[in-house]
Amino acid sequence: KVTVSVLYWSAMSAASKGFRYCRTGPLPSVLKLEAFSASAVDLEKQVLVKMAYAPIHRTDAAIINGTALGRLSPTQATATPAVNAGLFPRIGGHEGIGVVVDAGRSQHLRAGDRVWISPSASTGTWATHVVADSQFVHALPTSVDTKSLPLASCATALFAAKQILSRQYAKIEAGDVVLVNGGSSLTAAAIVFHAKAAGAQVVAAVAPGSRFAAAKSRLADLGASAIVEYNPKGAREVAKLVGDKRVALFANGVGGPAFNDFARLVRGTCVTYGAQHGAGIMWSGGHQIFNGMDHVGFFAPRALSKMTLQERDRTFQEALSGLEVKYPVEPVKSLEDLALSAWDTTYLVGGKKCVFTF
Repeated sequence: KVTVSVLYWSAMSAASKGFRYCRTGPLPSVLKLEAFSASAVDLEKQVLVKMAYAPIHRTDAAIINGTALGRLSPTQATATPAVNAGLFPRIGGHEGIGVVVDAGRSQHLRAGDRVWISPSASTGTWATHVVADSQFVHALPTSVDTKSLPLASCATALFAAKQILSRQYAKIEAGDVVLVNGGSSLTAAAIVFHAKAAGAQVVAAVAPGSRFAAAKSRLADLGASAIVEYNPKGAREVAKLVGDKRVALFANGVGGPAFNDFARLVRGTCVTYGAQHGAGIMWSGGHQIFNGMDHVGFFAPRALSKMTLQERDRTFQEALSGLEVKYPVEPVKSLEDLALSAWDTTYLVGGKKCVFTF
């Protein structure tokens, strides 16, 4: 008996324009705005998507400069990298929302479907048209209104918030304290929203500075019982506030020198996630040992890639409940605007999401 496997080569293609890079390195040095053909090579697996919204994340910088790619030594050649970014040249960005132009032979997508491309699709999204693995492309429910689409394009942050609060990491009971830093971020805002809904007392820490006032107002509206500065003074305020209550979960998206001051309060689990701004995590292990704190890492692209299509689709639908979170989104109306304004807003100023609108 002879089994013949047939690979379908596709004529599926479209003229595209976007930011690509041919090597890792600093964004200003390696990103180039280029015209190219978005072409599929396998109708069985790939779909062609016309992008509508593509967010600009801090983690995009970590992917483009190579720090989030899981660089492997020769002895680790068979290990799985943290991010499967695909071959060069790569398109910038790693998630977004668009409309399927050609669904190939996909069983769950059709031309005209409005979809979310997940980070596990191994394709960039900062382009007018992209080709992606259909197993990592998910149809949006019709209940998502047009006004919510820019925020929905940031679904990975909403997914991360739901996963960090899941019972996989901490069994949060009514009255427990949930502590979250990086309070000006979308993920932190979504964590506050969901933790409050679960009956927890939520305390948020925000870096002092220009973003603090706006973040404090936003987090208070979402249900945080206290918002403090992310520094030793803020940690002392939290200690006084929670007293003998159990800090069941510490969602750590920042790390840095102040981490130890807050981690010493935790008698549950610390979940570290995000790009960490290259600061690392600085703490003495004594309090962790004495309080029995568990410390785990969460990396959304890897978590998504380990799921089946059905599991990923279900968790994506659940994550969209975070669209109730009110978070500032600034539209970037042309690819050229990345270098003009969105660059500084995303990577230097922060406190809002910049989203390409095509």
